[in-house]
Amino acid sequence: MKLKTRHKSYGMSAALCALMAIVGCAGRISGQAQTAVKNDREPQQVEARVKTDQDIFDFHSGFWMNLHHFLYQQALAQKVAQGERLGRASRYADKVVSVDALNDGEKRDWAAALEHYQKFYVSRDLLGDEELVKINYRLAELENESALKQFGLPEAAVAALEQAAPAYRAHWWKEHDRINRAWIAVAASLVKKYGRGLSEQFASVYHEAWAKEPVRVEVAIYANWAGAYTTLRPTLITISSGVAAVQDYAALETLFHEANHAMIRAVSVAIRNECMAQNKPVPRDLWHMTLFYTTGEIVKRALAKDGQKDYAPYAYKQGLYQISPENQRYQRLLEMRWQPYLDGKSDFAEAMKQMVAGL
Repeated sequence: MKLKTRHKSYGMSAALCALMAIVGCAGRISGQAQTAVKNDREPQQVEARVKTDQDIFDFHSGFWMNLHHFLYQQALAQKVAQGERLGRASRYADKVVSVDALNDGEKRDWAAALEHYQKFYVSRDLLGDEELVKINYRLAELENESALKQFGLPEAAVAALEQAAPAYRAHWWKEHDRINRAWIAVAASLVKKYGRGLSEQFASVYHEAWAKEPVRVEVAIYANWAGAYTTLRPTLITISSGVAAVQDYAALETLFHEANHAMIRAVSVAIRNECMAQNKPVPRDLWHMTLFYTTGEIVKRALAKDGQKDYAPYAYKQGLYQISPENQRYQRLLEMRWQPYLDGKSDFAEAMKQMVAGL
């Protein structure tokens, strides 16, 4: 699948940053993944794609994508351990992994690669930085290529990744890939069961056709400070298999939340136009809160019809609405003015008009 690099980036809002500070789970790597895994033999290259008979999502666990994000996370964790603060991301840097099992050459190469990431990347946002977004698309394409040279990546990035690759293959990749694939197995089974119906409902609610091609999902042991992020044109979801908040049924909601970033344009435009019509400032995060609320509500309904009546949508379970007075106001607006639209008791335009009127 060819991924073009023309993109627009979306991710969880600044409000979610504060949320994650509360729940303390963004980007957390499991205890198993933090332990260096001894592997004396070079593993054979394996097909990274996990194929299912459901064409909603296309799941991948790629070597280079995982190494890139793991280096970013470890470089960030080292900086934080040294007392540096790097904005919101530094609050979610996990522990520095032990390198005791590495031989002297591996330790030198790993340290050199981390130094490059510390110097050039950790102060930049994986979602918002154009170069890092382009690297993400390219590494998704390359997956398990034996080498990265002559594929159009920045030379310094290629050098760092290839320098770190032998140590990563020998000591971490096998376990990271296992964790990724276990997460994918659960997520893919849920998508197979609920995906088609959910995609049709979201297309109807958002007034946007679902993607013609499966949405590509890159599963990595670490994604970013929020645990998942999405870039568009084409849509590419990068999600962490090690975040506690996106396991089991929450994986289903998170996948559709991320995919729905490509579906939310009509909502964003309607909020902006209605604010202009009512002479009100456009609220920065109302579109994203609408995305959280809508995705959670529709997934909750689908699960309830199947007997899973106790599912709490992500924003409620993780306390997203409680982290600021603004979010509490959005929650009330969504429950009172947007919910009737989801219930079929109001049309899209009227719901938007009423929500903006309540701002």
